[in-house]
Amino acid sequence: MISDMRNMILICLFFFLFSFPAFAGDKWDKWDEGLIVSLVASRTIDCLQTIKIIETANNYEKYNPLIREGAEHFGTSFIPFYFISTSILTYKIADILPSVYRKAGLSIFLGTSVFMIKHNHSIGVGLSLPF
Repeated sequence: MISDMRNMILICLFFFLFSFPAFAGDKWDKWDEGLIVSLVASRTIDCLQTIKIIETANNYEKYNPLIREGAEHFGTSFIPFYFISTSILTYKIADILPSVYRKAGLSIFLGTSVFMIKHNHSIGVGLSLPF
């Protein structure tokens, strides 16, 4: 079932990557660029924390069923795939939006990501780099 879902996500990403230029929205200003860079940075931190949570499954539990099931079937290599895929999808969707909605959407996603990082930190999952 997970491999079917993974294939469906890959197919959707493929079509999104090639169909969105036809719907290009407003130009990106410095504020939009700052939001997307901040979002990618926060999602990278969340990704590293999630890997730590999955590796120490006895101490913590991840609530996102897609990540939890994907990690069970594919190991921790699924987690970066998930975060990279959703980040690309977020960027592509933000690219077609008008600037006002882009700012609002990216701000909401950034706030959610920062909240997740803060939650992970509050349960004892710090940031540890894999190298």
